[in-house]
This record gives sequence, structure tokens and C-alpha cells, in this order.
Amino acid sequence: EYGRFSGGVVNVVTKSGSNTFSGSFREGLSNPKWIGETPLEKLGTVRHVDVLSKTHEGTFGGAIVRDRLWFFTAGRYETANIPNTFAQNGASYTRTDTNKRGEIKLTGSIAPGRTIEASFIDNATHQVNASAVGAAALLDSGTLTTRDLPNRLFATSYNGIVTPTLFATVQYSQKQQGFRHNGGTSS
Repeated sequence: EYGRFSGGVVNVVTKSGSNTFSGSFREGLSNPKWIGETPLEKLGTVRHVDVLSKTHEGTFGGAIVRDRLWFFTAGRYETANIPNTFAQNGASYTRTDTNKRGEIKLTGSIAPGRTIEASFIDNATHQVNASAVGAAALLDSGTLTTRDLPNRLFATSYNGIVTPTLFATVQYSQKQQGFRHNGGTSS
């Protein structure tokens, strides 16, 4: 559910689901031209490109069956233009990331103190002018590639009181993640 990391997770749920429909929408804008050049870029008279990046994000959720079954959806479509500089020669290039993320979650209350949840997240990224070896090793634009980073997660869980003295949490999750064309496409 949370991925691999060092540390801990504290999860406190006071209420899950709502019988009213609600949602949100957010628009984000950025531009490499709005970022100041580094000393290496200034020395090489590099100027960041003037291209607008946009992020559209939204959520929506509510009850399917009042006090029993709720849904939550979220989506994001982002195009990010990220300025970079070749470490060896100071020339500039722009990596463009296109991220499409969608999520749906269902929460059901099968009895007081017993809930079942299922969620699916599809978070795919397409990158143009990406580096498979790290920016420090790049020499020129011939080392850049266009790659796809598919990423999907399905998780389901049960939380509930089994007996007056026994509480159970059972979870199953499956993740599929890949790196396509990460080593380049040229021989």
C-alpha cells in the first residue's frame, strides 16, 4: 500500500467515506524560463526555453449506497518541461515528462466495525530527452532517449473486528512497474 521505504506509517481514520458528493480541481503552470540559470549555464550563455508546462488535477467522490459503499476518484494530466545541462560541455537540453495518473477507490462497510477497500492506480509517464545513465555521464544529445515508465498498483484490504478481543487487517497488493526503451533505441 505504501511502497518500500525506511521509517514508519501512522494511519488514523476517524471516518471513511461521505454520503455527500465532493470534489476538487487544481491547475498548475510552470516554465523553464522562470528558473534562474546555474553558474555553469551562465558561463556557457545557456538560456532556458520559454515553454509553458501544465498540470491538471481533479478529485471526485461520494456515496454509491448511503452509509454502506463509497467511491473516490482522482486524476492528473501533467506535461512538465525540465531544463537540464550536460555536465561535460555545459550545453542545455529540455526533458519533457508527460504523466497520466488515474485512481479509483471503493470503500464498503459490510457491518459496523468492518470495512473492505479496493483501489487501483495507473500512473504512466512518457519522457522525451531522458537519460538512462544519469545526467553527470551525459556528453551530448545522442545519449538521450525517449522512454516510457508504466506503473500500476492494485490493492485491497479488510479491516474489522473478528471477535470482541480480536481485530484483523488483511491486505493484498500487486504492483506492475517497468522501464521501456530506457537503454536507448539505437544500436
